[in-house]
Amino acid sequence: MNVFLCLINGFFIISCAGQQTGDARLVDIARYKTGMAYGLAIKGSYAYITTNNDLLIIDIANPRKPKRISKLSLGQPVFALRVQDSNAYLAASDNGLVIVNISDPENPEIIGRYYDGGSVQRLDLEDHYCITSDFENGLNILDISNISTPVKVSNLKYNRIWTFVATNNLVFLIDAGKGLRIVDISDKTNPAEMTLVDETQEASSVAIDGSRLFLVFLMV
Repeated sequence: MNVFLCLINGFFIISCAGQQTGDARLVDIARYKTGMAYGLAIKGSYAYITTNNDLLIIDIANPRKPKRISKLSLGQPVFALRVQDSNAYLAASDNGLVIVNISDPENPEIIGRYYDGGSVQRLDLEDHYCITSDFENGLNILDISNISTPVKVSNLKYNRIWTFVATNNLVFLIDAGKGLRIVDISDKTNPAEMTLVDETQEASSVAIDGSRLFLVFLMV
């Protein structure tokens, strides 16, 4: 079976409420055209969407009438984001890690950056650290205690990280062509790979739900 990644040209709001037990129907109640969209986060009554060049903030208080209230131009594709407290953390490719204050959603403001020459593709947050990955440098761990000036505290070199998830001092990452690697980051200054899981060479994506790990494979 082939698995394909589909990038949706737009932002869709769908009602997931079933009418009865076992009813899995989804009802399309609103759309907002964004162009090529990569990342999505929801916080309160706002949707945060990253595109080829921008961070878009959409007011979804009325889910039938989503309305864009602000746009922050980055000038590069933003492949992933995380929203925590009053900040959005953006994996902004050749702009590196970009940190945006969103306490006023109508006026997002860049308050921090980190760039070391790599094209940042993915990121996650763990305590007061931001973990990023890029094709040039592999896995980076950044101390974001001072939000305006992130500091790299460690790095693990990998050839090409498709994606990763950080949770409970572990990073589960997909190393293209190699498979699932599990990295212990309990000591942020000295991350250590624990294992490379056999027979996962074709894995392309990973997700964690409690004690369960899910993998997507390019070919099965």
